[in-house]
Amino acid sequence: MGPTPRARSSSWSDCWTWASTSRWWTSGSDGWCPWPGARRWRHTTPSSCGGTWSVAATARAGRRPAAPRHARRPRGRGPFTIASVRSERGRPQLLWLPAVLGTVVAWGVWGVVVRAALDGLDWRLVATLTLGGYALCLLLLWAVARPPLPPLDAPRLAGALSLGVLSQVGFFAFYRALEVGEASVVVPLSSLYPLVTLALAMLLLRERLTRLQALGVAMAVAAVLLLAMG
Repeated sequence: MGPTPRARSSSWSDCWTWASTSRWWTSGSDGWCPWPGARRWRHTTPSSCGGTWSVAATARAGRRPAAPRHARRPRGRGPFTIASVRSERGRPQLLWLPAVLGTVVAWGVWGVVVRAALDGLDWRLVATLTLGGYALCLLLLWAVARPPLPPLDAPRLAGALSLGVLSQVGFFAFYRALEVGEASVVVPLSSLYPLVTLALAMLLLRERLTRLQALGVAMAVAAVLLLAMG
């Protein structure tokens, strides 16, 4: 079994419990959880490498735990399992930071490589070869990860296909812009696309922008324009 959690602060989010697959059992109310009747669900599952792993969930009395919210490093030789980011004493664990850094590096190098490819090739050919690279990556993903296939109804299928169409329209326009323009200008200006997302979110989803967020958007726009003009 996993280690018993230490005493936490009085917030409900810190009344975290242990959960996993297979069956569940409750140990009754615990003194470290301030809500009356709260129960701790706990279970661990052996990993394929000889270790164990467990993830966190929360539950009130008489209720089955919700979906896992946190993952811990396995004991033994088991692999890491990351479910989401949780906060401990008000400080979030930046589990997403390596993925973001990888995105920044990959896309930054991609902007230079695609500009070099467009020097000797037509943008339509570059776009076609890019789609071939996407297909190769998808085949590797399915071969290694083998994600589950949920049932696809018509709305979900149409939404997924529309994402592909919108993505490729944007890439085609981007390749065309890079063919006739400088990467140092085209790439920063194309980074303004979150403004469209922001406007649509405010118009369709009724989301509101705080003053601090509006200031951040204005500073980001100014920075992109200065980079493009410089």
